[in-house]
Amino acid sequence: MIHTMHLQPAPFQKIQEGTKVIEIRLNDEKRKQLTVGDTIVFVHAQDAHLSIDSTIIALHYFPTFKDLYKAFDPIAFGGVGNDDPTEMHKYYPPHEEAQHGVVGIEIRKI
Repeated sequence: MIHTMHLQPAPFQKIQEGTKVIEIRLNDEKRKQLTVGDTIVFVHAQDAHLSIDSTIIALHYFPTFKDLYKAFDPIAFGGVGNDDPTEMHKYYPPHEEAQHGVVGIEIRKI
């Protein structure tokens, strides 16, 4: 199955460079459709002509962003300084995090 996800410029660049191998998302109904082996097309949020194809190699489920961040080296998320769980609350409110849990989508660029 092929999924499309939009990314802000900084994480898009880190995936493009290969320095970000885990994308973090709320484990909502859309993400519950993900399966290891599926393709994700990451689309640049500010330039839809730019995209990156990747394969899901693992899915890591946690109750909170904090738990997810604690389980991996910050390098997996794109480097030091990208391991503050409150940063994700810009995109997903805490009540949605509590309701759905979170997923770390481990990827490999195609």
